[in-house]
Amino acid sequence: NKAKICSFFVKGCCNRGSECPFRHELPQEVYKDESLAKQNIKDRYHGVNDPVAAKMISRARGMPSLLDFPEDVTICTMYVGGIPEGGLVSEQ
Repeated sequence: NKAKICSFFVKGCCNRGSECPFRHELPQEVYKDESLAKQNIKDRYHGVNDPVAAKMISRARGMPSLLDFPEDVTICTMYVGGIPEGGLVSEQ
């Protein structure tokens, strides 16, 4: 069983040094992205310096948009997926 991680070390303010009974390392199995390891909960709450939101926005920028219409104006169909079998669909 590993010792728990020192919460003061994660915040950068452990005064015990080598005498601390807790581990002084960042949990690499949890934080694969270094920017997520140094996040501040107050910044995330207020939407400032939020690495999680930045990661989600960058991922969303790479996805196709519904506003990107095809250049060929003869294409007039759109695929809609994810409707359960027997689901009710109506045109509006």
